[in-house]
Amino acid sequence: MIKLKNKSVIIEYSLVIIGLTMLTLVFFIDILSNFSSAIIGDGGDGVVFLWNFWWIKESIWELHQNPLICDYMFYPYVMDLRLHTLILAPALIMLPAQILWGSIVALNAYVLISFVLAGLGTYLLSKLYIKSKITAFLGAIIYAFNTYVISHTYGHFNLTTTWPIPFIIYFLEKLYNTKETKYAFYSSFSYIFLVYSDLQYAIFTALLIILWLIWKILIIIKNKQSICLFVKPLLFFTVFLMVGLYPLFSLITSGLNNNLSKPTQEAVEFYSPDILSCVIPPQGTITNDIIASHSSQLAQISFSGPEWATYMGLVIIILFPFVIFRTIRKRENGYIFWLIIFFVFFILSLGPELHYFANQNTGIALPFSYIQNFPLLNMTRVPVRILIIAILAISILIAWLLSNIRSVKIRYIVTSLFIVICIGELFLLPVYVQKLELPKAYTFLEKRSDFQKTDESIIEFPLFFTDRIDLLGKKETIFLFYQTAHEYKIINGYLSYTPQNFLKQYINMPGMLFLIEPLSYEKPQGDNLAELEDFLYNKANVKYAIIHKRMLDPVEFDYLSKFLQLDLSGNIVYNDQDIIIYELNRLQ
Repeated sequence: MIKLKNKSVIIEYSLVIIGLTMLTLVFFIDILSNFSSAIIGDGGDGVVFLWNFWWIKESIWELHQNPLICDYMFYPYVMDLRLHTLILAPALIMLPAQILWGSIVALNAYVLISFVLAGLGTYLLSKLYIKSKITAFLGAIIYAFNTYVISHTYGHFNLTTTWPIPFIIYFLEKLYNTKETKYAFYSSFSYIFLVYSDLQYAIFTALLIILWLIWKILIIIKNKQSICLFVKPLLFFTVFLMVGLYPLFSLITSGLNNNLSKPTQEAVEFYSPDILSCVIPPQGTITNDIIASHSSQLAQISFSGPEWATYMGLVIIILFPFVIFRTIRKRENGYIFWLIIFFVFFILSLGPELHYFANQNTGIALPFSYIQNFPLLNMTRVPVRILIIAILAISILIAWLLSNIRSVKIRYIVTSLFIVICIGELFLLPVYVQKLELPKAYTFLEKRSDFQKTDESIIEFPLFFTDRIDLLGKKETIFLFYQTAHEYKIINGYLSYTPQNFLKQYINMPGMLFLIEPLSYEKPQGDNLAELEDFLYNKANVKYAIIHKRMLDPVEFDYLSKFLQLDLSGNIVYNDQDIIIYELNRLQ
């Protein structure tokens, strides 16, 4: 029979999960009616993550191969996906859902679940320091539904996977307090999940773990306790980590030796936010419109895209001075630790130099400029992504602050008011849904019995190749959705990371630049045409060329059509108002 205490805990956590679930479903209500035919996002990179989910299922369930190695994109080259934002861990746990209901349903479900888990993890972590349920719930809402994370639902689902971070520290705290091995496993599992969801989050969470360890060691020394009692649990934690991260060892070694490509200083500066943007509501909201009516320049400081989303929200802005005041007045170890964490990661998120008022560069060097000298840390292109750990810290601090209101009645009233403010601001943010429709042309391809999926490939126009730094051609991510339907290898490529100078081979390949930008480059002839034909026919084994008419300039379309028919001996096998498909005749 369940003990009374355990029953109350089960009820408490169930209510928290129900509350977070209801908030998530109401906020994302637009996706519920299109759960199997649309994804959350604004039509950008969201389809890339849908492709990620599909590829994990395809590689494991259909092809029975390592999902970290792929030749279904950038064909015929074999790509290492370990540094691509593959979200391997989320795709694996949602694999049964994919098999039963498809990749779209599985991806949507995971995105929604991740918000609930982020809130639950923050609630559990906060309850280690405080007893108040309602203030811990407020902290959970602040962390799970902050502007930064919501902005990344536009298409960066690796960055909406924030829930492992509070769980990692929660289980480490439990490990520290109980010394039980199971918490070493739980914390290491949470960290491994984070590594295989987003490597940048994992790198900076490692810094958080190191600072947490220093804090605990200082407490042990201060209390004159034996540090040996904590060594054994930490060893288990380390062993579990090494086992889980084994597939990445060679990658980590390359990173430590500075052999991986790093973003340019210009790119890092470009993605460095304005410090004032943390107090200016996002563009597109009513509050920003009010500011714009008084000062358009001030209103434009706020982010115009997810990579500059630093707005903290009214609750944090209002309560932050009180958080500082309480630190001065009552110097509690845990409270001071989380305040230090907030400042460390908030300052790091500002980038290498301080920017203010319409992103003017002050020339004042910030700590981020120094961490760029360290291996692995120097791979961060978008400093603001570090902000999520600062948001976790301030969420805990606010829950802690309000829990100290002595009157239970006043505490509930004040906290409830801030919950309403937090949710009210949340619903001012736009939610995007991208509907996905498969053109009839791909149904036609599926019926072609002569098309061998594993041996032949497709080239789609407009042709493009891109990674997180360089782009050749016009990026059309929707092609990746089409591939999840037709399931054939494609010449086109979209990965967040490719080896150094990989894309240059396309620039140097005779005739390829013409296929990418037919109005800018001359049509290949003679030996150049022969080399291009050799690549398309013999190396890439291209069976069909697909032209999306509405994605091209009419003159571009005319150039490409004539080239495919006259120079590559292509025969039209399908033609409608949107798409034309050529079957390419191979050289004898």
